[in-house]
Amino acid sequence: AEILSIVQRGKNALITNRDDILKLAQLLNKKADEIEAFTGSIANPSENGIQNTATNHTSSDINNSKQFHSLVNRLNHKNVAYRQIQPFPGPRTSDQIIGRLSGGDITEGSCSSLALAYAGNKAGYDVLDFRDGESRKFFSSRSVIEKIASIPGVQASVLRGRNDIECANQLLSGMQDGKEYYFASGEHAAVVRKVNTYYYEYLELQHSSTGNGWKVLDNFELRARFRCSDSHLFLQTSFLIDIDSLAANQEFLDLLGYINTAEAEQMKGGTGSVR
Repeated sequence: AEILSIVQRGKNALITNRDDILKLAQLLNKKADEIEAFTGSIANPSENGIQNTATNHTSSDINNSKQFHSLVNRLNHKNVAYRQIQPFPGPRTSDQIIGRLSGGDITEGSCSSLALAYAGNKAGYDVLDFRDGESRKFFSSRSVIEKIASIPGVQASVLRGRNDIECANQLLSGMQDGKEYYFASGEHAAVVRKVNTYYYEYLELQHSSTGNGWKVLDNFELRARFRCSDSHLFLQTSFLIDIDSLAANQEFLDLLGYINTAEAEQMKGGTGSVR
């Protein structure tokens, strides 16, 4: 009887203090997540001067978004080198940005990271791509693009469906005249814009020497260039992200260091092609 009494008192104590125990456990889990995210963002310069993590953030890093910390931790885990972006000395026209950024693609395809690099250039920074390797693979991932689209302050629309053409046209119809957007559907990503109510263009950046610039975007090009399908077996994701909102977002600009490539190390040239 005495043993049963002790057991019952223990059960009553656990029940009484259950809420306090749960609150303590939640607090400990939250603190552990914050510490993990913070230590994953500390700069660690490599021997060649390229940083393997994000920029030299201070302890204020802990206030960055969960999306940012998640992306940086994944990039660091993959040992993707970091090259700090720098402001471009002086103003540039859109054609000058296109001329510096574009070229023949001799990687397996840099379309997504090129479009993101373009956003950095529009923000006034000198950002180059055609890096290839883990950086290219990472920024071409749909899960990564969706995470970028969800960074606080970034304005984006995401659609899922089995018909890329329908999803693409629904997204494109929501663009504002004259504004530029990151757009991904089917198997391709590019910067796009609406010229008037029914006329869209996409930005080609992967031709070898000529042929880069704005091109008409219609259902034919959605199938031919973007390789969109109207009969997927499973749901596929399409994205439209406001370029201005990316250019104004410091977390996004920090991420561009994982794309930014030294000019001499770019994987582009006359032997490259559209991919």
